[in-house]
Amino acid sequence: MLAKRVKWGLSASVVALLLIDGFDVKVSYLKRSLSRATALKHERREIERLLARGYVLANSQHNPSRPKVAEEVVSALRAQLSGQRPTRVPQSKSRRSGA
Repeated sequence: MLAKRVKWGLSASVVALLLIDGFDVKVSYLKRSLSRATALKHERREIERLLARGYVLANSQHNPSRPKVAEEVVSALRAQLSGQRPTRVPQSKSRRSGA
């Protein structure tokens, strides 16, 4: 019997690609000890703020602009790190699926 292919979430695929590229990925919590309702409010506001500034985010909740593939997020991060404005990559150029 063959093993089933792993179906990674988009954010996990983004982290995997960044690790492959040699980035040191760290988790950082901006807020702590919040109630769930308060945390969700902060999360929604932060996602709206980042999207309005042109960032490409991998999270699925509260993100109407969620990319379909991890490469789109990684490409935007590379552009940001090189001092360019984040831009979206056409879906047809991506080889790996993050979903």
